[in-house]
Amino acid sequence: MNILFFNLTIGGHHLEYAHHIYEMGRQDRLNNYVFVLPKEFERLKNRWEWRKTDNIQFDLFDDNKNKSTRPPSIRALLYESWQVAKLLRFYVKKYHAELVFSNTLISTVPFAPFLIPRYCRLMGVIYRIYLYDGDDRTMLSMCLDKMKFLFISKCNLYKCAFILNDEDSANKLNRIWHSSKFRALPDPFVPILKIGQYDFREKYHIEKEKVLFAHFGAMTDTKSTLEILSSILALSREEAARYCFVFAGVVREEIKPQFYDMMSKAKKVTNVVLVDMYCSYEDFASLCIACDAILTPYKRTSQSSGLIGYASQFHKPVIAVNSGLLGKLVKKYKLGILIEEVNDENLKMAYRKVESGQILLPSSAYCEYNCVEEFQHIVYSYIRKGNE
Repeated sequence: MNILFFNLTIGGHHLEYAHHIYEMGRQDRLNNYVFVLPKEFERLKNRWEWRKTDNIQFDLFDDNKNKSTRPPSIRALLYESWQVAKLLRFYVKKYHAELVFSNTLISTVPFAPFLIPRYCRLMGVIYRIYLYDGDDRTMLSMCLDKMKFLFISKCNLYKCAFILNDEDSANKLNRIWHSSKFRALPDPFVPILKIGQYDFREKYHIEKEKVLFAHFGAMTDTKSTLEILSSILALSREEAARYCFVFAGVVREEIKPQFYDMMSKAKKVTNVVLVDMYCSYEDFASLCIACDAILTPYKRTSQSSGLIGYASQFHKPVIAVNSGLLGKLVKKYKLGILIEEVNDENLKMAYRKVESGQILLPSSAYCEYNCVEEFQHIVYSYIRKGNE
């Protein structure tokens, strides 16, 4: 059987997932795999080892051709979905693919059922599900989202839709849409090898007595980066003297002016370290070992976060919002402190809890369950079923 791994983006988790499927494909000598990815893959691929095998090949497309320049309206989103479906049809026909796995499955709805040949089936991951969306979305937007799930549940084209880390929601979606296509799938966590790490506190001149809070990854509005800075500015002089905050990751353009303005003010209040660059796994490991807590008070709580895996591996608590899937996972696996809303007072309260040791340190249960091997096992069990 010819299988496509099709993805519109290839950064972050998408690159990791591609590698997990690639390693699974290397062991699957019964099938041939083609990885259809954006050309950006050429720049990023060296972050992983891609051992050559004769049953896997790559075909890279120019992702700029697939990007709409229209405003982000419903019409533009539908146009983009049409373009995605056409692009996928081209590669399905080119390789006579009988099965497609995609991390961007939802982008194929609603047009793929009308364009993809009948001999092919689609399966893949859905990251955002409407069950966790609040009142900030319009009725039209919510209805269109629900229609996408209706398409997936009723169209024969779709073989399986994986919901990451959330068996409850997968079961609920099956009940709502009278389907069996929605399945839970572990969000695979790759443990960081504890080699090559360094003494983060020593490198950045952070005193051992300081309570260190770490904010990882891209600095964005959705990760409440600016709210964290605001809470630093609201600290008392005594608290500020006892704390240190590390921001490790690239600052996105959308918040840069405000971020650097607040950062300069925060540095006058307390010890703040900024590592404005892509961080290696050695950087992550070193900071995880050095910190006392990981800051994940994200606004988008409908998805999981790779950082809770690091919290589990290194036994460091997270500070997160008590809502959505992220809040559910933090509560289920006892990964840290939950706040009801991201504001200065709630964040300061969480900082004090970390400082006073009022919390249990996370166990390794989360990263043991959400392992790459279990992810690969479940995906391959559906591939084995062929086009049934």
